[in-house]
Amino acid sequence: MPGPPLNYKQILDSCRDGVSINSGINIVYINEPFAKMLGYSKEELHGITVLDITASDYRERVIERTSRRQSGKNAETQFVTELVRKDGTRIPVELSVARIDFEGKSSSLTIVREISERMKAEESLQASEERFRGLMQSALERVVILDKGLHYIEVNKSWLKMAGLEREDVIGKHVLEVLPGLKEDGRYNAYLKVLETGESIELVGVESITKPGSMLDISVFTAGDVLGLISRDATRRITFQERLAALHVFGSKLSKADNLEEVAQFTLDAVESIFGYQNTDFNLVIDDYLVPSLIKDEALRKNLELHIDGPGIIVRSFNTGESQLVHDTRLDKSYVNGRGEDTEWLSELAVPVKISDEVVAVINMENTAQGAFTESDRKLIETLALHVSSAMEGLRSRETHDKIYRQMTEQKLRAEQSQELEQIKTNFIMKATHELRTPLTIIKGYSELLLDDDIYRHPKTLVDFLSVILKNVQRSEILINDLLDESQLMSGKYVLNAQLNDVNSLIEDVINDAGIFLDPKNQQLSVKKLSGIQPFIFDKDRMYQVLMNLVLNASKFSGYDSEIKLVVEENGVEIKFSITDEGVGIRKEDTNRIFQPFPGIEEGTIQPGIGIGLSICKGFVELHGGEIWAESEGLDKGSTFTFTLPCSDDSK
Repeated sequence: MPGPPLNYKQILDSCRDGVSINSGINIVYINEPFAKMLGYSKEELHGITVLDITASDYRERVIERTSRRQSGKNAETQFVTELVRKDGTRIPVELSVARIDFEGKSSSLTIVREISERMKAEESLQASEERFRGLMQSALERVVILDKGLHYIEVNKSWLKMAGLEREDVIGKHVLEVLPGLKEDGRYNAYLKVLETGESIELVGVESITKPGSMLDISVFTAGDVLGLISRDATRRITFQERLAALHVFGSKLSKADNLEEVAQFTLDAVESIFGYQNTDFNLVIDDYLVPSLIKDEALRKNLELHIDGPGIIVRSFNTGESQLVHDTRLDKSYVNGRGEDTEWLSELAVPVKISDEVVAVINMENTAQGAFTESDRKLIETLALHVSSAMEGLRSRETHDKIYRQMTEQKLRAEQSQELEQIKTNFIMKATHELRTPLTIIKGYSELLLDDDIYRHPKTLVDFLSVILKNVQRSEILINDLLDESQLMSGKYVLNAQLNDVNSLIEDVINDAGIFLDPKNQQLSVKKLSGIQPFIFDKDRMYQVLMNLVLNASKFSGYDSEIKLVVEENGVEIKFSITDEGVGIRKEDTNRIFQPFPGIEEGTIQPGIGIGLSICKGFVELHGGEIWAESEGLDKGSTFTFTLPCSDDSK
C-alpha cells in the first residue's frame, strides 16, 4: 500500500539551512533560518524579490540564471554569491537550486548555506546540512524517503540508476520487498531504531546490495514523520584508506630487509597486495642499464634491460627523476614492450626511487586497460618509494658500518692529536647526516601528499599524515639536540649549571613525563626511593636528560605490558640511581661498549641508531664526578643501568 503523500513544507520547516521558494525573481516562501540569517523577520521579507537581498555586483548573474531557467535552458544549480543583511553587511553563501512544482506552479527551490560559518559549525550540524543539501540535489547523491512503515515514498534518479530499478518498481512498496538483503546486513533494524529514537546515524563503509563490491556511506535521519536516507559512494575513500594502512605495514616490514633482493621482493609483494596491478617490475640501475631485479629467466631479463640513454618510459623516469603516468602507451613514442608478448599494455606508471638526488631504482607498473592508473595511485606509489629509498639507504649504511667502525677504532687508539680527533668528528657527521635524512625524507613525502585537495575531505587520513610528520619532526629534534650535546662533550667545552637541587623533584618530573612514551606499550614505571634524601648540588636539566634517556631506552627494548623499575639509594657520600627492565638484555662483551659513540654492537642485540644516547649519559654523569655502568645476565634477560653521583659536601 502506498504511504501518505510527502509533506514538503514540513521537511523544509525542519531544515537548518536557509530555504526559499522563488517564482522567477519573486520570493513566495522563506523559512525561519533564512530570515534570521538576513536579520529580518519572515513578515518583513514578504513581497521582496531575490534582487532585493542580493549584493549589487551579483544581480546581473541572478537575472541571467533566472531567465535561462524560465526559458527552459540549462542553468547552474549550485553556485556561490553574496547576500545583503538588513544591517547592510554582506555574507557569502552557497546556493543550491532545484526546479519544483509549488502550489501548482513551476518554481525554484533554493537551499542557502552561509559559507563563513561552515567551518566553525559543529560536526553534527554540518552533517545535517550536507544531508539536506543531498536531498535537494538528487543528481549528486542517492536519496530515498520512506514512511513510518518503511514504504518507499520518494526516490531520486541517482538511486534508481544505482539500484537498476524503475520508479514504478519501488514507490509504495516495503523496503524488504524491494531489497530483502537489508535485514541480513543490519540496515533494516538501524532504520527502525532511527524512527523510534529520532536520532540520526551514519552507516559508514556499507557494501551495496544492488552493486556488490561498491561501498557506501549512508546517512539515516528523520524529517517530520518520514525517514530520509542519503547514500554516497565511499569506495574510493575506503580503498585509499586501506591502501594507506597497508603502506604503513609495508614500511615496517621493509625496514627489516637484509639485502636488495628482499627490498625488491617486499616492494613487489606490497604493490600486488595493495594495488593488485597486473605487471610490476623493480628495476635496479646496474652498469648504465635498468635491470628488472627479480626476473629469473635470463633471456627475458636481458630483453627487458633498458640502457639509460635509450627509449622507454622507465628510462625517462630515471633520467628526469620524476614519476611518469601514461594513460595510453600507444600515444607515447618512448614506450618499449620488451616482453615481446602479444599482450598490449596500454597504461604504465613508472616511479623513481631516489637517495638524495640519485635515482637508484625505478618501480614500474603496466596494465592492459587504458587509463588504469590515477593521480592517487601515483602519489601512493611515490609514498611507497620513499620507504624503499629509506630501506636502500639503510642497507648502504649497514654495508659500510663495519668499515667505518674499524676506522674509528683505529683513529681512537691514535687520537691524542687534534688532527685524528677531527677525523673522528667527520665520520660522526656522516652517520648523523644519514639518520637526519630519513625523517626529513618522510616529512617531505607526506607534506607533498597534503597538497592534494582531496585529502582534506578525509579528516582521519589527514590526522594520520600529520601524525607521521610530527613523529619525524620530533625524531629530528632529538637527534639534533643529541648531536649538539655530544659535540660539546667531545670537545671538553661543556659547562654544567650545577646548583642545589632536590632529588625528589627530579624524580617526579621523570615520572610525569615518561607516561606518554610508556602508555602506548602499556608499560609501568615503578619507583622505589628512600625518604628524606637531602638536596645536593647537581645540574637538574642534565640529570633529567640522563634519567629520561635511560627510562626510554629501557622502554624501547622491552615488550608490551612489561615493568621498568627505578631505584634511588643514598648513603651520605653518594646517591645511586638504578633502572631495570625486562627487555632484550645485553651480551657480556657489549656492556662497556654501549657507552661509546657508535658502539658497533651486532645487530639483533640492540636496535640500530645514531648510537650516542648512552655516550651522552656517560658524559654528563662523569662531568658530575660520578660513574655509570650496565649489567645483564645475557640476551632476553633484561638489563640494569646504574649511575652514581657524589652528594657529600665535597660536591659543592
